[in-house]
Amino acid sequence: MPDPELAAMRGRFVIGNNTVAYFGVTMASSWTTVGGQELNGSVVLGMHFDHGDQTPVITFTPTMNIVQGTPLPATHTDGGTRSVDGSGLANVNGLVQGIQVAGDGNRAVNVTVLRVGQGTDGSTRDATASATAPFDSQVSSGDARVAVAFDPGKGVSLVLGVNGQGLVSQWIRSGSVGQLVQLTSDGQSVNNQLRLDLVLGGAAQSNQALRAASQALLQSRLVGTGG
Repeated sequence: MPDPELAAMRGRFVIGNNTVAYFGVTMASSWTTVGGQELNGSVVLGMHFDHGDQTPVITFTPTMNIVQGTPLPATHTDGGTRSVDGSGLANVNGLVQGIQVAGDGNRAVNVTVLRVGQGTDGSTRDATASATAPFDSQVSSGDARVAVAFDPGKGVSLVLGVNGQGLVSQWIRSGSVGQLVQLTSDGQSVNNQLRLDLVLGGAAQSNQALRAASQALLQSRLVGTGG
């Protein structure tokens, strides 16, 4: 990698004696269909390293809901078969962001933000509100579904789907952080938000899941930073 490119990436790497107190993931996806359905899902995953034990304390809070709203005015369709294919993205490491659209009048947004802070773990660590891992559940209404899955050894994923209209997904797995929107209809509105929080300061222990996520971030040249 040339020196100018490395210079442009400064601030994205942690060096020196800093240790990780907290690593957190917040995923949120929303989808409003032309039929008025509102699909919403979110995941808050925290890995707390500042308690001095050999392994981190993991907290995981999913939310899923589908609400029927007011349908939008009908639009003309050509009646043809529409399809998208994102299977090749399964072989991509690092940060993956994709939008595939086979339709008109759609709005789709993918946003990923990495926030690095200094100090102690200031996150909420309420074991009573945390779901038990591994976790795999979904809610459905008609042809729509919202699904969340989490396995500490495999990763976390959030999926919104509507039969015949498309699929919206976010994930973190070994070597890969991704957001994908696939739409095969008209007049859809989708928003994917992914925030990664890294707090430095407490004693950290080696952990496979953290290493895998960190590797994916370091391989990426597209993650925005915030603070």
